[in-house]
Amino acid sequence: MDKTILTAALLSTMTLAGCVNEKRHGGDALPPGAAMPGFSVSGPDAAVSSDDLAGAPSVVVFFRTTCPDCSREMPNVEEAFRRVAGSGVRFVCVSKEDDAAVVVPEYWARTGMTMPYYYDPAGGMFTAFGVRFVPTLYLFDSEGKVAWAAVETFGFTVDELVGRIEGLR
Repeated sequence: MDKTILTAALLSTMTLAGCVNEKRHGGDALPPGAAMPGFSVSGPDAAVSSDDLAGAPSVVVFFRTTCPDCSREMPNVEEAFRRVAGSGVRFVCVSKEDDAAVVVPEYWARTGMTMPYYYDPAGGMFTAFGVRFVPTLYLFDSEGKVAWAAVETFGFTVDELVGRIEGLR
């Protein structure tokens, strides 16, 4: 096989692999109306837990810096974050990459993201939330129930996402 074709195939496989979470047995994404699982994760500036989100609408996003789908969808989430800033809606962006403490700050700086981000190196939060593919986005109402979820390709505009978020309050 030609070295160029082999290299292209290998790079394509590696790029696509960034969007799939590790294989796991059992469990599904949280359905609408499901309660937010208990969790606690830390980031560069603070920690956040499910208790911290109680009583407030929340946007929880699972991502990887190497995922092309995440690279396409995260700017819309960032824009929604900026548009609802100060409204009491909490945003929690979570990565479980092994070197997340290095690659996520670099990714945030390179892309101009300002949302808070956290690390889940052991993947406990990913498992509790039934995340098998990234990006996965959950909208939780102020009672901590899933109001809406999207996986891989969100299929919404920023205006639609902002409308869904504003509908949580």
